[in-house]
Amino acid sequence: MKRPLRIVLVFLFIVVAFTLITLARPLLSGEDVGLDRVLSALAVGVVVAAAAYGIVRWQQARENKKPQGFPTVTRFRAALSKGRLPAGAAPDLWQRELTKTIRVEKPFIWAGPLIFGAFAVLGAVLAVSNLDHPWFWVICTCLFLGLAIWAPISVIHRRRTMESLISELADSPPQRAVILDTFPGRLVLMGTMDRVEVGQPPERLIFTQVQRGTDGIPFNMVVAVELGALTAGREVASHYATGFDDLALFFADLAETWRGWNGTRNYESMERDFLLEATHTGSHVELHFTLQDPESSSAWSLRGKLTLDAGEELSRASGDVQDLLRHGPAKTP
Repeated sequence: MKRPLRIVLVFLFIVVAFTLITLARPLLSGEDVGLDRVLSALAVGVVVAAAAYGIVRWQQARENKKPQGFPTVTRFRAALSKGRLPAGAAPDLWQRELTKTIRVEKPFIWAGPLIFGAFAVLGAVLAVSNLDHPWFWVICTCLFLGLAIWAPISVIHRRRTMESLISELADSPPQRAVILDTFPGRLVLMGTMDRVEVGQPPERLIFTQVQRGTDGIPFNMVVAVELGALTAGREVASHYATGFDDLALFFADLAETWRGWNGTRNYESMERDFLLEATHTGSHVELHFTLQDPESSSAWSLRGKLTLDAGEELSRASGDVQDLLRHGPAKTP
C-alpha cells in the first residue's frame, strides 16, 4: 500500500473511531442523536486526527535527525515488532534503552490487571445501576476486563522479546564504565569535543566527549570523576527531546542564586547514573556527586564532594557547563 493512501486511511479511521466513541454512550443510553451532534463529533474527530498526524510528523522529523544507531521511538517499536535489531544499532545505547524499558514495564505485570480490573468492576456496578440502558457500561466492562487480561500477557511477551534483543548484543557488549587517563588543564579540546572541569585536584568533576545528533542536541557525553589517584568515567545519556538542558539549568540556577539558598538542590540524569546535590554554606557551595551503575548501585559507585567558591568559581563553572551543553555543533578553537 502506498504511503499517501495509508495516511488517508489512518486519518479516516481516527475520525470515524472518535465519532463512534463520542456518540456511543448517548446512542446506547437511548438518547436522540441529531444530525448536528453527529456533524459536531465528526468535526472534532477531524481536528483530533489532524493533531495526531502533526505530532507524528514532528516526531518523525526529530527522529530522522538522530544518528542511525540511536534507539528512537519508531526504531524501538519496529525492533520489538520484528524481533530483531535494526542495522547499525549502537550496542551501548540499545542495551541501555532495552534494560531501562524492562525495568519500567515490570510493575505493569501486576499494576495492569489491578487498574483495569478496578475499572471493569466500576463498569459492572454502573451497568447494574442503569438496567434500563446498561449496554454502554456492559461494553466498557468487557473492554476493561479484556485489558486486565491482556496487560500482563503483553508485558511478559515484550520482556521476552527485549531479552532476546539484548542477547543479540552479547557479542559486542557495551563498555559501561571506562577508566580515563589524566586530564591536564581546565578547558581543552579532545578531537572536536570540548571538555569542562569543575573543581580542583585531587577531587574534580569532568564533562567531556559530548556527542550530538544532526539537530545539534547532545544525546550522550562522558562524565568523569577524579578522586585522588582514581579517575573513572561513564557515558551518560541525555533526555531524548531536550538534551542536557536540565543539567545546564541546574548549574545556571546555582550561579544565579550564588548568595545562598535553603536546603539542597538536586539533579539526576535520565537513567539515574549521575547524581548531583548542592548545598550553600554561606561563602561556598558544596557539590556532592555520584556516578554509578543504575542497574545495581551496589555493583560500583563513586561518590565525592567539591567545594566551590560561591562567587567567581561557581559562575565560571556554570558558564562553561552551559556553553558545553548548548544545542548546536561542537565548538572548535
